[in-house]
Formats: sequence, structure tokens, C-alpha cells
Amino acid sequence: MTDPTLYSDKFITVTSKNLIIKNYYFPFAGSLTIPLTEIDSVDNAEDLNLWMLSMKEWGMGLSNIWFALDFTRSFLPKDKIGIVTVKNGWIRKGFSVKDVAGIDTLKSAWRDNADNQ
Repeated sequence: MTDPTLYSDKFITVTSKNLIIKNYYFPFAGSLTIPLTEIDSVDNAEDLNLWMLSMKEWGMGLSNIWFALDFTRSFLPKDKIGIVTVKNGWIRKGFSVKDVAGIDTLKSAWRDNADNQ
């Protein structure tokens, strides 16, 4: 059975079953795949009222969020910076999106997966 792509840009891909965060791992910029069923919450930096020192271009700032690579993150509006909390994990995952629709699509797919469990 195929896993259709619902949203994709240079930072993330959202399918009906997975979130793929591109350029996540340091120093080789490998991708991280997270099954939507393993996600506890999906937010953006605006919802969480994150301040600049909590975020980083790549890695961990003054927070428990590991950010995927994006050297332009400090210039983005906070609604284009996504944060996911993974079940049984204390380090949250941060990423950018080109379009706010990416985070909205992720939230919708995540809720659909939660409703089907």
C-alpha cells in the first residue's frame, strides 16, 4: 500500500503515515522519519511563544528542541517554525517550512492518525 505525500518542501515531507524532517542529523544532514503515530503534539514557535535563544539554525539552543538545518530560520516568522513532541522522548524536534500549510497539513494528518487508532 502506498503512502501518499500530502506536503513537501526543502525542509519536510508529510505523508499519510510519516513526518520526514530533512537535514536533521549533524554533521551529515541525514533525514529523520517519525511515524505520525509516535507524535504527541504538533505546534509552531508562535503557539509556544518561543524566544530567539530557544531556537537555533542547526542543533539545540537554550531549550530541549533539536532543530534541523536552516540558516534562514532567524529571519522566518514564528508560524513557519514547527515543533513536534515525540512519545517517550524529552528532546522535541524543530524544523522550518516554506509555507504555513506544511504545519497545518501535518496537524491534520497527525489528528487523522490519532483518530484511527
